[in-house]
Parts: sequence; C-alpha cells; structure tokens
Amino acid sequence: IVDEAHACVGTGAGKQQRFGLLSGLAQDPGRGIVLLTATPHSGDEEAFGRLLSLIAPEFAEMNFGSERYRQQLARHFVQRRRSDLISEGWDEGRAFPKHESYEHAAGQLGLPYRLSREHLDFQEAVLDYCFARVERAAGDQKERRLAFWGTLALMRCVGSSPASALSALRNRMANESERLEPQIYDEDGDDEDAVDLEPGISFAAAPALLSLVEQAELLTSRSDPKLEALILALKPLIKDGANPVVFCRYLATADYVRDALRRAFPKLRIEAVTGVLTPDERRDRVADMVPSEDEKTGQRILVATDCLSEGINLQQIFDAVVHYDLSWNPTRHQQREGRVDRFGQPAELVRSIMMFSPDSAIDGAVLDVILRKAEEIRKATGVTVPLPEERGAVTDALMASMMLRRSDTRQLAFDLRLEDGTEAVAARWRDASENEKKSRTMFAQNAMKPQEVAPEWAKAKAFLGSPAEVRSFVEVAMARFGVPLEPRKNVLVAHLQGLDAGLRERLEQREMKGSVRLALVEPAPTGTAL
Repeated sequence: IVDEAHACVGTGAGKQQRFGLLSGLAQDPGRGIVLLTATPHSGDEEAFGRLLSLIAPEFAEMNFGSERYRQQLARHFVQRRRSDLISEGWDEGRAFPKHESYEHAAGQLGLPYRLSREHLDFQEAVLDYCFARVERAAGDQKERRLAFWGTLALMRCVGSSPASALSALRNRMANESERLEPQIYDEDGDDEDAVDLEPGISFAAAPALLSLVEQAELLTSRSDPKLEALILALKPLIKDGANPVVFCRYLATADYVRDALRRAFPKLRIEAVTGVLTPDERRDRVADMVPSEDEKTGQRILVATDCLSEGINLQQIFDAVVHYDLSWNPTRHQQREGRVDRFGQPAELVRSIMMFSPDSAIDGAVLDVILRKAEEIRKATGVTVPLPEERGAVTDALMASMMLRRSDTRQLAFDLRLEDGTEAVAARWRDASENEKKSRTMFAQNAMKPQEVAPEWAKAKAFLGSPAEVRSFVEVAMARFGVPLEPRKNVLVAHLQGLDAGLRERLEQREMKGSVRLALVEPAPTGTAL
C-alpha cells in the first residue's frame, strides 16, 4: 500500500528514487499494489503517466483522450471525491459535517477588517522602501527578480502582524535569497515541514530600514485592528460552543496572537503549535488539549502555523478554522480546513473564516491574482487547483497589482512590463480550469451504486467493531483476568505484567509487554496506541 503516491512520480531526486523503488516492486506480476493519493493529476500529464505506469507500463504511452484508454483504465483507477460521497444516497449517516464559510454580505471572499492610520502609514513606508529597491534593480533581470521576492516576502510579513514584520526586518540574511520564492508561495518539499520562520528579505541595511524597524517596534505595543477583528469574529463562535483553530503563516505571528487571545479569553485553554516544536511535541501538545472524560465543559483555541496543516487530525477536538493569514497556495487553505472538516468530525457543522483587509496592498493583490481565481475554478469544478507551475508570471502579476494600486508607481509597473505577467497568469488559471474539467469527465466513476455497496460496507463495519466496542471488549477482558485498566488523563493503562504467564507470553510475541498506554481519542499522544 503506497500512501501519497503522487509524491513518487515527479522529477526531483527524492521522487526519482521513490519511483525507482516502486517500479521495481511493480515488475513482479504476482504482487498486489494499491496506490492512494488525493492528488492523482495536478495538471502534469508526464507525472500522471508515470503514476499510471506503476499499474501497467502501457498506460504511460496511451492517448489520455481515447475511449479505449478510459475503459481500460477504469478497471484499475477509482476516483471518489467528497462531492460524490455526499450525493446519491451515499451519505445517509452523515459521514461528513456541513461546512459553512463566512461570506461577507457584499459578496467578499472572507472577513474584511480596516487598517488604522498608523498601520497604513507603516505599510506605505515599507512599500516606498521596497519599490525604491525595485526601481534601482530594473536593469538587471536577476537583481530585479530578487527585489520582487524580497518585496513580496516583506509585505507578506507586514500583512501578517507587526511582530512578524519586525522579525523579517531584523532577519536580513542575504544568503537565503534563493529560498525566498518557494517560501513566498507556501511550497514545501515532500520531505520537509511547512517553513514558518519569517524570511530574510535580502535588502542591505540602510537608514530607511532602521526607521522601519523602529515603526514596527512601536506597532507591536499599540492596538492592532487585525487582532481586534479576530477577537470580534471569535466571540460568537465561542458563544456557540465552538473550538476554533487559528492558522497563522509565521511563527512570530502565532506567538503574538496566542498571547493576545489569552488576554481576551482568560477562561479558555489557549495553546500555540509552531515549527519550533518537534513533530512528536506538536502531537503531544494537541493531545494534551483533549478534554478528560470527567471534563464536561472547557473550550479551547489552538493557534497554529502550517506545520499543522497536514499530518495531525484535529477533528475530535476542534470544529472551526480561522485563516488569520491568507495562504498564497490555494490548496493550503483546503489542507488547513481539512484538519477539522473530515471524516469522523462529531460536530454537525464546521465553520471557516478567511480574514483580509481591503486596505492592505498585499491582501488585495493576492485576492485578485490567486485566491478569487482559484475560488472561481473551485465553484466551477468542485476542486481546488494548485498554483500554476510557472511562478514568474504569478510574481509579476502580484507586483503589478500592488504597484497599480498606487498612482506614484503605475509608470514603473508599465516600464517593467508587469501587465504581461497579469495576462500570462490569467491564461494559466484558465488552462488549469480546463484541465480539471477534462480530468473530471475522463475519470468520473459512475459504476458504483450506494444500494449495492452499502450492505457490504455495513458488514465490514460490524465485523471490525467500533472504537467504543473495542474499548468495551478490552476493559471487560482485562477485568475478567483480574487486571482492570487504570484510568489516567485521556489514556487507559493496561498492566500486562499482571496477566497469567501463558497469555503474557503470547502478547509478548506481538511486541506487547509491560504497561501499555491506550489513547481514547485522536491524536494519540507519543507512546500510546489508539
């Protein structure tokens, strides 16, 4: 069984090694292989062909559009989407919660808030500083590109929080310039965590930069309209009994937001999980927020960076998501919400809120160039598509959008021919939309009918037993052997050393010995079994 199979078919070094491994395994005709992925076709037909070649080599060379190909592939390829599973009788038992996104009365894609005069002045000062750098680099293609990345990276931190802006302004690490682009677009390699440290902006020290540092320091101690908007949005959610996760882009912002929320909601349990914690520490911090069995009330707010947007299920504890910072990768929004809006969520309703400021130059640019376009495609196809592969056009379009909002830099935008980038990225979004529509038509699965599958599914569930039934069996069995389970906070401890010798030996053969800690809900803390 190969999970995340799409991570094995690209052209990177790690992917080539994985593909070689799987190709070797697939050569044995007697071996069964199941490839699992939520991203089978990202628009790269070569990578998709490599993926399908693991099923049968001839699939790599076939014409994707031919009827013969589709019929042959349908014997091996099953595409089931959530939209398929909540229609036509599949979801009578409500396997998934309803999802309600905050839509502003004026049709805005999220929750808008206004910036104060102080925050606007700081944004304008940063833009002046950045555009001066861009203008000086206009004649050198490489320097111009670095200046663009530095501008977008710094403006993103400014839009996140004064704490994040201050960290970025102090982090001037020119040797990180080549890592700026993937960080800007929330691209993380398959083998690395989401990076939540504020990027170095690669601009040299200057009096103007020192002035920006002083302004950022001052803003960290002043009232913050973005924080105030967050608190205002959380109050009705908390009143309704929700337990929200607030996603931030940067580490400094997450700590800043956590501290502010602890002051605003002193009776609630509020924690932050960021990239400074190891994966095990993150899991344990989340697990520690699970209410104990005798704790009937007690709401929680989790503040997290994107190190938690994949990997740890949060649906047992949390039921709302706030995007405090916009992600520049549309699929990252889906990943964040997917931590709570997933199979096994006990709440009937999951809510999500996306925050942005119409006064923010960078929020406006990202909404225009990336997020609204992605939302249009999602509404048309039911799928969130990733950013176009070619990032240069996206960068140009974002810079143009910011520059064209300011009359004093409009000429610079035209001189740099940035309007070409805007058209290019719009064309790439159209291509992505058409490819997704084609993929849906080509690989749609209509043969499986709920009335035929449901009885077998019910038998399988009855045979496996529910978590409650498994727990009841273990509790009763251990008690009958004279070694009742010991309850502790969020875990039960089975002292296997107290069992008779024969049974103890048989369990040891299955690598179970000593005291085994059994978690009651996900995420299971380190050293426990669910």
